[in-house]
Amino acid sequence: MSITIKSSPVINIAPQYKLIKVGDQLQLDGNIIGSISSFQWAPADKLENPNVLLPNTTRLTDNTTYTSTAVCYEGYTASKSVIIKISNAFYMPMLLHKWRLQK
Repeated sequence: MSITIKSSPVINIAPQYKLIKVGDQLQLDGNIIGSISSFQWAPADKLENPNVLLPNTTRLTDNTTYTSTAVCYEGYTASKSVIIKISNAFYMPMLLHKWRLQK
C-alpha cells in the first residue's frame, strides 16, 4: 500500500500592501509554485486582464483588495491577497514656500 500526498499550489505576492496616489495604476506581482490547471485574479472589473499572472490594474480611485486564486489538477485551491490603498494626501510646495516667506 502506498500513500500519495498531493499539495495545494503556493501563491506568493509581493508586497502584500501597497500605497498609491488617486488615479494611478500598477502591475500586480505574483508567482505560483506547483502544477496548476487554472488561476485568476479578482476583482476582474478592476484589472485590464484578470487571466494573466502579472496583471495591470485599472486607474484606481478607492482602496481595493486583489485576490489571486489558483487551482491544481487535483482540484485543490490556494488564494492570496494584496491590498492597494489610495493616498488622499496632497502636497502643495508653493503654498508652503509662500507661507515661509511671509513669516
